[in-house]
Amino acid sequence: MSEDNVIARLEEAIKLNKNDRSSYVKLANLFIKNNDYFSAQKVFENYLTVSPDDFDVLQNLGTICFYKKAYLDAIKYFNSAIKLKPDNCTSYYNLGNVYAEIDSFQQAMDNYTKALELNENYADVYNAIAYLYEDSNNLNAALNFCKKALNIDSETAEYYTNYAGILQKLGKYKESLENYKKADILESNNAKTALSIATLYTQLKNYKKAEEYFNKALDIDNNYYSAYVCKAMAYLDNNLSQDAILLLKQAIDIAPQKKEAYLSLAGILVSDKRYDEALDIYKILSKIMNDDVRILIFIANTYALMNDKNNALEYYRRAVKHSPHNNEVKLIYLETINSFINDRMRTKE
Repeated sequence: MSEDNVIARLEEAIKLNKNDRSSYVKLANLFIKNNDYFSAQKVFENYLTVSPDDFDVLQNLGTICFYKKAYLDAIKYFNSAIKLKPDNCTSYYNLGNVYAEIDSFQQAMDNYTKALELNENYADVYNAIAYLYEDSNNLNAALNFCKKALNIDSETAEYYTNYAGILQKLGKYKESLENYKKADILESNNAKTALSIATLYTQLKNYKKAEEYFNKALDIDNNYYSAYVCKAMAYLDNNLSQDAILLLKQAIDIAPQKKEAYLSLAGILVSDKRYDEALDIYKILSKIMNDDVRILIFIANTYALMNDKNNALEYYRRAVKHSPHNNEVKLIYLETINSFINDRMRTKE
């Protein structure tokens, strides 16, 4: 039976019996499987009109809204779930995750702390607190909470990856690599872990091993945008600019709305004095970023390097118009005008 037929049958079952919880759940889960969170939310919300105090449905709705980045709705549903079951530690953990996502440190910490009061061996919570401290740049505190998560559960790859990432930021590269590799053993098909190892090897200037793990990441996921970009930067670091250019073009093909690959590619082209190609890239990026002032400046700078002062002035002028209160942009514009005037005066002489 096709998926469309299954959906139609479940919708019909709900019409015939509005109290048929099983059909609501199956239908919503089918939408979730297809990443159709809007439809899944609608199904669960329809069920709440029949049974407003269903704890599991409220939890599911909170999770769906979290994935949709509808954070206020997620908070509402998780709080409703907590009212029904105030001793359920998962609800506090979920609510903490929402507050962490919207950078509300104290409210996130309050909910994580409540979750640990209800279950002191909740490893996911210790790991989440580690992320919270890492985001606030308290790396030593983050490290301690990672250790607590690993002391409870030493078989979860994510905990090792998080721990390794913090060690890497602290410059403890050997320990970091050991923990990344533990994660890689536990979850050998994880492209993100392979990329983290490749990036660390690049940092250590071990390009041969970096290449091995970049290739592993791309073997796992051939459309892994970040792997192409990071591998390109490793090639550039190793003075292989042409290979880097090819990788960045592949990254752009995969994710044409993301800006990092465009910026890096244009930068390399400028360094190689391939100004016309760089301008083409910057102008595409300017459309994507709605004439972001930084991109306008890059375009103007590129024209200036080409000694095309008329176009340089035009883009500096657009940058000033776009950001009229940016004194740094105004100064660059005025300096360019003065330079242009001085050049003309020297020509007349």
